[in-house]
Amino acid sequence: KSVNYTSTIFEIVKLLPTGVLLDGLALNADDFGKQMTFTANAKSYTEAAQLKQNFQNSKLFSNVYFQSINNQQQSNSQGADSGYPVQVTLSAQLNKVPLQ
Repeated sequence: KSVNYTSTIFEIVKLLPTGVLLDGLALNADDFGKQMTFTANAKSYTEAAQLKQNFQNSKLFSNVYFQSINNQQQSNSQGADSGYPVQVTLSAQLNKVPLQ
């Protein structure tokens, strides 16, 4: 059965809470059934935690966990002035599920 990548990407984007920006997203057939890494920036730890919760509650993903979560404002890193100072690296297995 073929995969509609556009629908899958839109479903992933719907999981992003307000206040979270995904750094990028590229999918191919080999990604399904495998653990993937997502990097994002959030306005606060609250939004970062909501991103993880949304991934966990979705049928698209399983085995969801933080690899890292850092507040760039506290470390005076680049990106601290962007309004999205919390840098998130999230790992999740992308499941192949039928989409409407």
